[in-house]
Formats: sequence, structure tokens, C-alpha cells
Amino acid sequence: MSYAGTGLFPNFALGPPGGGPPASSSSHTFLSISSVVVVLGILVAVWMMYRKPSTESPAGHLFQSQPQQPVILPVVQVAPVTTPNLVPGVPSVPQPPIGKGLDGRYAITYGSLGLRVDPKDCATTNVWFDDAKEATLTAWNIETVPGFEDVYFIRSEERMFDKACDKSYLSAPGSCTGPSMMDRPNNSAEQMWKLIPSRDGGYEIQSVACDRKRWPSFMLSSGKVGGLTNTPRLAARDGSAYILRRQQG
Repeated sequence: MSYAGTGLFPNFALGPPGGGPPASSSSHTFLSISSVVVVLGILVAVWMMYRKPSTESPAGHLFQSQPQQPVILPVVQVAPVTTPNLVPGVPSVPQPPIGKGLDGRYAITYGSLGLRVDPKDCATTNVWFDDAKEATLTAWNIETVPGFEDVYFIRSEERMFDKACDKSYLSAPGSCTGPSMMDRPNNSAEQMWKLIPSRDGGYEIQSVACDRKRWPSFMLSSGKVGGLTNTPRLAARDGSAYILRRQQG
């Protein structure tokens, strides 16, 4: 068996079948470059196909991508602290300063008159404003209510210690419309009072029980006309500015 050339395998570069002239080197180079270009074109087309964003939603509806909006956090505003309404529809009002640390023995005066009781008749409940001479002034013991720091009992010293009268505590009327009175100690809100510094000097005396009911609660009396008819009553807003005159005892 014979082989063309000197190698073991046929030399396919000798020329095309039929004995034609061999292909030139430039033809081989052109074919190689064309093949590379075709392959690269196919790869680029495939790559672009996978990179192209979809213009359809999974449901087949066309949509247009929206640019992402910046996230804006809501502004949290802290409301000012106010006193809550205790009664619906009634607006809150600023609370006045309260007198603290006033425990002691005092005469309670207003104008030329002082708060008085009858020290001889323990059964009577009357309390009124009359002449404020030193010899006739009634001594009142102002004592902080246990569990509070600005609420007080107001007790007649003359009735409690000098006469041992049980009706010795100043009490607001249950209806908040009548005169104040003397009563036995019972630890009720009717016997609890606040002493509020007045803009006119002295203190306004306010009933705790009537204030809680939003009824007239400020003690009011005449500072000029004394007598049994000048009993301390309750007003809705402003009361009389009473002076506390400290007594020895």
C-alpha cells in the first residue's frame, strides 16, 4: 500500500479533490476570520437576549418600570402635656399654684373681719365673719390631710381643746350652694380644703369636694359687714383673699 507524501497520513493541504491547484493562504485566513466574527455575533446576540429587560409582567400585561422613590419617614410630633378633661365638653383650665407646708395655728381674716364660731354652744353649726379684734379672734388649726401635701383640714382650736366640742371642723355644704358650717370629724372631702395663693395677697380657700364636682368651690364672704349673716359661701371662680395670721398656742 502506498501513501502520498512522506507522512503516515494523506496531506489534505495538497489541494482539493480532482487534483486542482491548492488553496491559497489568504483564502484560509479570510475563512477563519469570518468564522470567528460569526461566532462572536451569535454570542453577542445571545448575551443581549438574556440582558434585555422584560417588558411584560408575569400576567402578560405591559408595564413600565418606575424609578424608586426615596423613603421619607413620617415626622412624629409630641403633643404638649395638658390636663385631661374630667367632664366631656368642658375645656380644661390652667390649675393655680397650691399652698404647701402651711400647717399651724392661725386666725383667718378678711378685711376688718375674722372667721368666728360660738365657743360656748357646741351644738351650733354656725360659722361667720365678725369683728377681728385680737381678743375675739378664733384660732384655727390648719393641718395637712394624711396622704396629701396640699390639702388641709381646718379645725377650731377653741372648740376642739378649750370646749371639747365634737363639731369643730370647717365643712363645705353638700350641695355646694349653701353656707359653710361646723361638723364632726369624718375625713370626708367636704372637710378638705386647698389654700391657693391669691393675686391680691393672702389665700383663696377652695373646697375639694365641690371642686371635684365642678360646682362652686371658692369661699366668699364680706370683708366689711360683720355678723351672723356674713357666713362664708361658695363661688364658681374667684374667692375672697383671706389672710392667715399665725397665732401662738
